Amino acid sequence: MTKSAPWSLFVCILLLAAAMHLLLVTAAAPGAGITARAIATIHLPGLLIEFMWGSLAYAMLQRAATGGARLRRLVLGLAVLAGMGFVFTSYIAPVHGVAGTPPSWISGNIGFGAAFGYALLVSALASAPQQTPGQTARWFTPWFVRMGQLSYGVYLFHNAAPQILSRILPTASGVAAVLLCVAITLALAWAAHHAIERPLRNYGRRLSQVFKK
Repeated sequence: MTKSAPWSLFVCILLLAAAMHLLLVTAAAPGAGITARAIATIHLPGLLIEFMWGSLAYAMLQRAATGGARLRRLVLGLAVLAGMGFVFTSYIAPVHGVAGTPPSWISGNIGFGAAFGYALLVSALASAPQQTPGQTARWFTPWFVRMGQLSYGVYLFHNAAPQILSRILPTASGVAAVLLCVAITLALAWAAHHAIERPLRNYGRRLSQVFKK
């Protein structure tokens, strides 16, 4: 969303995305398995609302924000994430090794709420006052940038890491297995970013400049 995009249009798209997501969740049937509805819920249009929360964070960054506004978004974001954590531990997390079957309106909306809380946190933390010319970047800024660069690769490969680990080191378990899976995921994400994502992005930018001429 650009600075010139009408705020009302953004709100309409946001509400449409939320409505589509909630309709898909409402239509869930317990034990139905992998259906077209289930696939739509974990892909578009079901995840459109989560992308729209990201757009909301960007839109809030384009508007001047006082310290009080940033603090309110930070507190609200933490509260939303804490609430989602409570819902997860209360309805979804296994009890004595046995996972329950939560209502679809709960299990289908965990990502919805978590993405909203995360968007509020990002908008609060990233909207800190801009640096003055000549001022050095904060020490954590490069790390945030790199985390963003690897985020799509992490999304793509996080489920592959346990499968890879089970083949190369089948005896790994517990905390060691978790740490190894994290390392494998980050390594694959880094490789994909440098070998595929960044070259293609640079190519697309060069191509767009050609068409602009």
